[in-house]
This record gives sequence, structure tokens and C-alpha cells, in this order.
Amino acid sequence: MPFWGRPVPVSPPDIPRGRPRPASHAAVRARRHARLPASRSRHRCVTSRSGTAVPGRLGAPPHLLPLHEPEPPHARSHAECRPAHPNPIRSDLGLLVRSLREHGVARTVTNIKASILYRLCQIQGRRHDERFGVETSRLIHLDDLTTAADDLRGTNYVGSATGPVRHAIGLLPRRPEELTFVDLGCGPGRVLMLAAEAQFKEVVGWDIAFELVEAGRANIERFRQVSGNETPVRLEVADASRASLPDGPCVLHFFSPPYRDPVLGACLLNAHRSHEENPRDLFVILVNDHDRNLTRDFPFLSRVEPTRSRLAAALMRWAFSVNVWRIR
Repeated sequence: MPFWGRPVPVSPPDIPRGRPRPASHAAVRARRHARLPASRSRHRCVTSRSGTAVPGRLGAPPHLLPLHEPEPPHARSHAECRPAHPNPIRSDLGLLVRSLREHGVARTVTNIKASILYRLCQIQGRRHDERFGVETSRLIHLDDLTTAADDLRGTNYVGSATGPVRHAIGLLPRRPEELTFVDLGCGPGRVLMLAAEAQFKEVVGWDIAFELVEAGRANIERFRQVSGNETPVRLEVADASRASLPDGPCVLHFFSPPYRDPVLGACLLNAHRSHEENPRDLFVILVNDHDRNLTRDFPFLSRVEPTRSRLAAALMRWAFSVNVWRIR
């Protein structure tokens, strides 16, 4: 008797035997669809007015059906009903092509470098916060803060990357014990902690937001309890473009956005006026400094060339635009 004519033994339902039967392709797709969030669903129009699934390549599992009664698919626009690509690589390539068309190659590369710097800030910032039990990694919007400046000038708070700041401190031609470190726009105080670790003579932080200054003071207290660092640190609510700088030799730190910021220009002019009134060593650390016309607009700046680790300095300058300037 051919094999298709033989009787097939049927096992009782409560005693499974042999290998389990593989799930059908529809069941596998349904389970995969259930694990995806709503924004990555293969089809957004999956229900009808009666709440039943619409036939298509993928049906919506019952627990993913909306509680409210949606509009019928034919009442929605084609843009809303078209499949959403769950592939992040394809989405990123689309953003890259659009940026190249709208902004060109140079600005697109600048945007990519700024995005990499932001990711590095987040990774290094979380490690720094976990080490000392502080909070400096959260993105804070300027509109949500109470500012002391008459005219609202500034940007959203984004913590600086710890690696480029430490590298820039190492490029200074004078020892940290002889300098006063001033952070323009200190926020919750991440850079102030890095400066305190470097053993500067004094560390000063200025910010226009009351909430950020209070958070920075609490973080500094926690930092001192965990690390035992006794470097004098003070935070003040002040406009960095108008405040008076300390009398001795100073280092000014500024985390600038990828394009020209009017606050940066006002701070540099204020530092130049202070230098003319009281000549002394004034250095400026600029992180994320992508402006190639900085020396043309501010001729009183001269770049401090590294005396050691020139290869590392060149890599930092190319990747993160870390520069140390001297005010003449």
C-alpha cells in the first residue's frame, strides 16, 4: 500500500508525541506584529468601523485593536495608510539624503559630527553621574526655566562630553593651580566637577537659569561628599556676557552650538574688555567650535598650539572641534 493510503495514528490531545508542529507563517507574522510598538506597525489602517481587522498582509491581533471606533480606511489619506518602514537604517539613509539635498555636504557633515558629540555626551555623562550620584545628563529646554536675563538669549542645556573637556584642560600652557576656571553657562555643574578634579585654584559657574544653579549647587555638594574634593566651587545666577571676570588669570569654558551663537560673541567681547582693563592671561576653551571665521570676526584671539600629544590634539580638533584660545 502506498504511504498516502496508510492510516495515520492520532495521538490523544493531552499526550503530545513527537516534534511539535511548526507554526504557520501567518501565526509567526502575527506574533512578530504583536511585539512591535504601534509606531512600527507594518500597516496603520488595520481596523474597520465595526472594530474588526481589515484583510491585508498583516492582521491586527485582538489585543492591539483600538478601544475607540476608528475611521474606515477609505476615509483616510494615502499618506496615513501607507506602510511604515520598521527598518531604522532605511530611515536614517532617507534623513541623510534629505539633509544633503537641503543643506549640502559641509553642513550635513557638521550635523553628523554634532550628533556623534551629543551621543558621546550622553554616554560619558551617564558614567559620570553614576560615579558621583549626581544628575547632569538630562536635556533641559530653556523655555521651561526661569531666567534672570532681560532678553532671553541662550540655548537648551546639553551636558558637555567629559573626554574633550579633560583633553582641553591638558592643553593649557599654565598649571591649573595658577588659574581660575569660569564656566559660562554651567547648568547643573558637570564641567565644574571636572575642573574641580583638575585642581584649579578656584572654580566659578555662571548661568541665567535659577533652577539650573540650584541643581548645580546640590550636585556639587553630593560630589564633595563622594569624592572628598575640597576645591572651592561657587555658582552664581548671572549673565555671562555682562558679568565681571575674576582679577587673576582665568580660563573660560564655553560649550558652543554647531553654528554661530550671538551669546558666544557677546561673551568673547566681554572677556576682551576685561583684558583691556586688566591685562592678564585669559584663555578660552571652546568645545564644538565649528566656526572657521572666528579669528576674522574676533582678531584678538590666537589659538594655543599643543606642545605635546599633537596627534591626539589634531584628532580631538577634527572630531569634536576642541580648541584653546588666548585673548591678546
